[in-house]
Amino acid sequence: MKKTSLTSLALCGLALIAGSCSGQDLSAPEVGESRQGIEFSFLSPNPPIEWEGELFGLFETERSPSNSSEGRCFYILGVVSLVDAGDAIVAGGRNTPDLGAYVGDEFIPDSIADCEDDALVDAGYEWRYNVNITEGSSQHFFTEIFVPSGSGGDLSSVVMGEPREDDSVSFTLEILDKLPAVGAQAIGPDGFADGAESLEGASFTFVTDNSSVTWDVELFGVVEVPRSANENCFLVLGELTPTSIKFGSETTDSSRPRLGMIIDGEYLGGGPGGCETDSVEALGYGSFYDLKLAEGAVGAFYASISTPIIDQVEARSFVFGDPSTADPIVVFEATSLLATAPPLDQ
Repeated sequence: MKKTSLTSLALCGLALIAGSCSGQDLSAPEVGESRQGIEFSFLSPNPPIEWEGELFGLFETERSPSNSSEGRCFYILGVVSLVDAGDAIVAGGRNTPDLGAYVGDEFIPDSIADCEDDALVDAGYEWRYNVNITEGSSQHFFTEIFVPSGSGGDLSSVVMGEPREDDSVSFTLEILDKLPAVGAQAIGPDGFADGAESLEGASFTFVTDNSSVTWDVELFGVVEVPRSANENCFLVLGELTPTSIKFGSETTDSSRPRLGMIIDGEYLGGGPGGCETDSVEALGYGSFYDLKLAEGAVGAFYASISTPIIDQVEARSFVFGDPSTADPIVVFEATSLLATAPPLDQ
């Protein structure tokens, strides 16, 4: 295991079991200046994905209300950039480098939902499992380490990669008394070597990853609908027809095409809920995520995708299929939005 020291981050020291860092108010963390961290490069296996980035340090926060265990919560903070996604056009989630920490001789992997993360999300950080970016793009991230009460020793090092493996890297990170501000993030190209055709009025055939269903797809366009003060909400409108179903008499959730959006270098998957859809449902459109169709049946759909508020977006790329794999995908670009949802033929 290679070991690297982060001596430029001053602050509270590493005696983690004895008490909170400098007596800071963990419920209202102060945001400081953006900072330089320690640089890393890492090749994630299976499939090989090349990353680089910086680790800023550790930041203590409160336990999540759902976590009834005694202990202390720390976040590893940093920024990650996607260098090479292999045959895919985006990567992230569980393909980002694994992170954990040693407390004494005990290795503690990063955990899920043990610690309060609202302040980090509000500051612009993304949970590492939610990172999904294109090549050349970067994302500030966090991941949590929960140290149960009674753990022996100090939090002595942070480990990137599988511990005890030759390609893992050990970092000594100090505890920060302020949450580093999120600086500018790189935005890479969408990664579509052959470009993308216009979404409005497009029609194509799509075979799902497991080859269980062949779909005829017609896309009408994209409308924007209300969501909340800090998010945009887009509805992709169209019709789906399963022309061949290999298993069963109707389509299922697993046989439906995956649909998402790439905007400013980040892939955002669609999902039900959150958007105002009464107006399109009144016209006869049904949720993309609820459609179950018999072979030959036509389903008019809306697929909702929410994004952070982004001004002056010139184009939005929509992806049918899973862009994190080498499986076939179909990409469309919406350079403009429909004023209203088109009525359906009766």
